[in-house]
Amino acid sequence: LIRLWTDLAPQALWSFTGQGLAVFGAVSAAIGTIGAYRAERLKPMIAYSTVAQIGYMVLALGVAAAEPRALAAVIAFVAAHAVAKSALFLAAGQMVKANGHDEIARLADPGPDWGPMRGAVAIAAATLIGLPPTGGFAAKWTLAQSGMAGGLWWVPLVLVLGGLATAGYMTRLAAALMRRAPDTRGVDAWSPEMQSEGARDAAAPKPVADGGWASLGLAMLALALGFASLPIAALMESGA
Repeated sequence: LIRLWTDLAPQALWSFTGQGLAVFGAVSAAIGTIGAYRAERLKPMIAYSTVAQIGYMVLALGVAAAEPRALAAVIAFVAAHAVAKSALFLAAGQMVKANGHDEIARLADPGPDWGPMRGAVAIAAATLIGLPPTGGFAAKWTLAQSGMAGGLWWVPLVLVLGGLATAGYMTRLAAALMRRAPDTRGVDAWSPEMQSEGARDAAAPKPVADGGWASLGLAMLALALGFASLPIAALMESGA
């Protein structure tokens, strides 16, 4: 979309349709947020969150028609969302393996050995919400400033409401991580031969082997993008 509107589409067309793109992006963010609230399983909730986050990217692209600095916000959203959502999906896979299902209402803390996974969830959620000093905050701050500079006063309001809504449905995941662990855990814990306590412990997936540190590493990249936002923005302006 960036290459289409900035390189191929006539400037007059982009200027004419820019605010429409921004509105479509805001609507997409709202639909994705509603879907995330209504989702009863973990992976669909995260997938609907992706719909919402891509809506913010389209919103930023529309704002860029009036204020070119918003293109930096588009790139910042793409980078922060890529690493944060990858970390969140990896962590979700670990929670599913530890619990044997992904029903949000029945998810529980898999135990102290899963610290890297919990850290990844915390940082990734903060990035999607847009809390400082993550890359998500840098993207939303840049977009809010660009919206005001371009005369689109409603853009910061959409970002604030969207951040609060994201915090709302991410709280469901945080609540699951604070629940008492179930008596039976692991993907094979329900089979008859896995009912003994020792067998369950042996079958429980290990956080390192299952990507606990990988998910945390991706989440740390999302955090690093927040600290590197100014040099990246300067580099993009030089390239432009």
